[in-house]
Amino acid sequence: MTVLVQVIVSLSMNVIDPVAVAYPSSPSRSGVCRSKLCAACASDGQEPTDYTSSAFSPPDGQLGSWTIHYLNGSGQKVYNTSAKGATWWDAQCPGSDGGDRYNHVKEYPRAKLHSRMVGTDAILYCGMTGDEGTEHAFGLRHLREGHQRQFAKYAAWEGRDWGSFMNWTVWHAIAEPNNVTNQSATRFCYEKQYIWTNPNGTQVKRTVAVILGETGRRVMSAWPRTNGSFTCKGNPIL
Repeated sequence: MTVLVQVIVSLSMNVIDPVAVAYPSSPSRSGVCRSKLCAACASDGQEPTDYTSSAFSPPDGQLGSWTIHYLNGSGQKVYNTSAKGATWWDAQCPGSDGGDRYNHVKEYPRAKLHSRMVGTDAILYCGMTGDEGTEHAFGLRHLREGHQRQFAKYAAWEGRDWGSFMNWTVWHAIAEPNNVTNQSATRFCYEKQYIWTNPNGTQVKRTVAVILGETGRRVMSAWPRTNGSFTCKGNPIL
């Protein structure tokens, strides 16, 4: 069943990813927490390990029948109309690390909320799946290896694929966050709450967290939480 994703956006422009994406198979690894990465993000707790299927099962209604939205300051609703069905996200940045780790995959508008931040956008790089020296796992490769299953299970609620759903939720979490903290000297934590609605009116809230690097440019990680709470640690900057 084709389902629209209902969202509220405070941006004056439509932020829509035009790329079509296919529903992927589950990754071989999920929710891996590496010691260095977790140490850098310790104030926000460990990145989630693999979620149980029950954590993602809709409490009511069939998979694919839910819509999702968030509310902006004006109470307006914006629908996700990004295409579905291709394999774009799975085909980008093949391998685990490679020499293309700094290639840009997507750029997301980001306000300069802290003196440490550089520029006015955050970048999803190809990245790498493991740590190398003082550089930690980051980017699309880390998201695909560590958090694809989490995004895919929530995407299935509204009949979407993991990649377009991840891109859409991360985009709005960075561009229009509900909560931002200076988590540590090298990390910023962003959160956005989304509301799933079943056709019978049942609603469920979930929050997507995004971790940016020291200057607010590099997308280190992102994942959907199992509740609608705002739990980023550190000093609020929004």
